[in-house]
Amino acid sequence: MRTKLTLSIEKKTIRKAKALAKKRETTVSQLFADFIEQNSRMEEKLAALNEVSGIIDQPIAADPGN
Repeated sequence: MRTKLTLSIEKKTIRKAKALAKKRETTVSQLFADFIEQNSRMEEKLAALNEVSGIIDQPIAADPGN
């Protein structure tokens, strides 16, 4: 379901968004939706990575002094 959202953004940022949307042959609304979706997926991946990061007990890079 689509619904309207009002944002308060600097005019300069709006111009950039419109130019980017035109370049990508899409709408500002779709750019925003894509941005939110991509960032949500990234947050989920980072959360999963943080959960398993404690499993690794050894440093990733070898210490040349040892």
